[in-house]
Amino acid sequence: MESAFDLDRSGLRFVRAESEAAYRVWYVKRSAAFARMSMLAALATWGILLVVGPFLVSTRAYLEIAALFGVSALPAFLLALATARGDGSRWMLPAQMLANTASGLMFVCMSFGVLDRPDLAIIGVITAAFYGFTVQPLRVTQAARATLGYVAAHQVFAIL
Repeated sequence: MESAFDLDRSGLRFVRAESEAAYRVWYVKRSAAFARMSMLAALATWGILLVVGPFLVSTRAYLEIAALFGVSALPAFLLALATARGDGSRWMLPAQMLANTASGLMFVCMSFGVLDRPDLAIIGVITAAFYGFTVQPLRVTQAARATLGYVAAHQVFAIL
């Protein structure tokens, strides 16, 4: 007889569907505070970059980066922050994935398109992937899907 806590062969899911569903609800509720902190940390990181930016790049490049941030990563961060509530919003983890993808793509586009610095692009890819796999409360499969877009974009831009 199987227990409610038995796992499948991979060890990544419960055998019983009701156990898996209950775990997912519990996981989202327990990770809401962590999700809020990860988004605040991401906003602080980008905030520091935007404050220090004028001293590091030309005015034209800084304005392009600020505009790119304002239309891509910032809305995704704010959406993720808004969905990270204690009640366990079902949109919290997808919003975290979107924020991670937007941040990684922002870094790749900024590094290749605005600054013409491929070396910075890989730093951004590694940093965003680190956030996705460790800081944000994403499951491994969610983090992999979130990072795939900007890792692939980086590879395409690096080859071209």
